[in-house]
Amino acid sequence: MTPTICTETCGDGIITVSEQCEDHDGGPNSYDGCSSTCQKELYFTCNTLFDDPFPQDFTTCKGVCGDGRLVFGEICDDGTPNDNFGCKPDCTGSLPGFSCTGGSTIAPSTCTEICGDGILTINEDCED
Repeated sequence: MTPTICTETCGDGIITVSEQCEDHDGGPNSYDGCSSTCQKELYFTCNTLFDDPFPQDFTTCKGVCGDGRLVFGEICDDGTPNDNFGCKPDCTGSLPGFSCTGGSTIAPSTCTEICGDGILTINEDCED
């Protein structure tokens, strides 16, 4: 009798010994927190739902908001966990009174206050 050889398949919904996560977005994709090889990616936090007794394990990953690294799912990340510097505290965009641009996995978004918009922000002494 020939022994059966088992192989692991990333993206099949089953987290195996060599896998750290399983994508649930249509297949194994990189840059969303769970890589195409089913490994957790840097700058993301991930939670896995184990659906027992039916083995469909899926991982939900999101960027760490406020860490100054703009990743998939974030629109703005200025590197501050509070909400008075420019980006919203959930990293979904700029706060009113600020304009934020750029950002990458190695650099935070750059935010500037908008003078003359009628919104007094933290570093403005007055507003026209």
